[in-house]
Amino acid sequence: MGTTGRRVLFFFPHNPLPPRAGSHLRCVSVLRALAELGCKVTLFGSTALSNTPWHTPELLAFGRRYGIATELHRLTPFDLPLGRVLKRLYRARWVNTPVSPRLPCPFRMRERFGQAAQRRDPDVIWMNYVCWDGLLDGLSEHSTRPRVVDTHDLVTLNMQMQRLLGAELARLRHAPDRIPESPILREDYFGQYGLCACPAEFDILDRYDDTIVLSPEDEEVIRRNTARTRVRTIPMCQEAVGLGNTYTDPPVMPLGSHMFNLQGLLYFAHRVVPRILHRCPTFACRVTGPLGADPLFPRVACLTRLGFVPDLSVVLRGAAYAVCPAFGGTGQPVKIVEAMAHGLAVVAPRGPAASTPLRHGVSGFVAADAAEFAEHCLRLGSDRGLCRRMGEAARAAVASQYPPGRLLEGVADVLTNAG
Repeated sequence: MGTTGRRVLFFFPHNPLPPRAGSHLRCVSVLRALAELGCKVTLFGSTALSNTPWHTPELLAFGRRYGIATELHRLTPFDLPLGRVLKRLYRARWVNTPVSPRLPCPFRMRERFGQAAQRRDPDVIWMNYVCWDGLLDGLSEHSTRPRVVDTHDLVTLNMQMQRLLGAELARLRHAPDRIPESPILREDYFGQYGLCACPAEFDILDRYDDTIVLSPEDEEVIRRNTARTRVRTIPMCQEAVGLGNTYTDPPVMPLGSHMFNLQGLLYFAHRVVPRILHRCPTFACRVTGPLGADPLFPRVACLTRLGFVPDLSVVLRGAAYAVCPAFGGTGQPVKIVEAMAHGLAVVAPRGPAASTPLRHGVSGFVAADAAEFAEHCLRLGSDRGLCRRMGEAARAAVASQYPPGRLLEGVADVLTNAG
């Protein structure tokens, strides 16, 4: 069966437009691919869960352009207090209870999803995040319909890392003077615990016909621990953007709202920046994203808070290079690929760089520790010609290895195999 005319019920908990995180970019790119393949797509989300209001001008324009309908689980005015309680309960569930790959789905949300499935009669149900698998409970009339899950990351492994990091960040909020000595600034902070995903997560994945992952590393782990689901890597792909880069402005650090980004920011400010300032007192770096409002944002004069930037290309066009210091989390570090696609060399830790097209000494630098990180920043900062050569190589690497066509082919293959 071809892809044209296939009805896809697509779950994503948040309004992804305008994109404020890598997961939003991923959602938008897959929705666009499904539409370009001729599918009739319905996006299902929830006003209770979204960190961006629904029906933004960007989402409305996107829906009109690609013919994507939207179905929502809405909170009524009477539900608003319940919504606030639910968000607190979800946070508590992820932080304080035994690790589980599933979150409890509110009854009305599950009911609304079932109603959407009845109305839309999907040929394929496309989920994002294995933790929302509970939405499929009770869809007996659609039990034989192909089911696809885009995992984004190994959720139970990610949850364990979040718990460790969240507990330490909570302590630091009460004693910020302890940050320089905090264990979360060590490159091996997570490695020392021997963490791994829980078997229950693989059991859930095996209930899906297809499991999509962002990195070959996650694909290998899931293949090794499942028996039924078809696993394939479809990385975060980006359009290579010709910005007419000037490479004249200070470097940029694009960050999302996730706590792993805050860890990376603290690592850079307290472990890397002092080494840079010792040899280059005029060093400056601009930080984009919502973390600028966090009380733990480092009080370092050389780090300028730009906040959320609706059009990041405005900042990337002039930046000399990009700094992506986050080394926690799972999945694919989208910020690295995004910066490279915009023609910037990237300095990043070894672990995250491994699942991107970043190549040491060619399209940026891979750092094993804070001393190397500082050395690479100093080298790029003193040679704008090197910034340009590496930036052009970075853009070319994304264009050749991670073009949007690769995602389109991957999505088409999944749909074809889904029946």
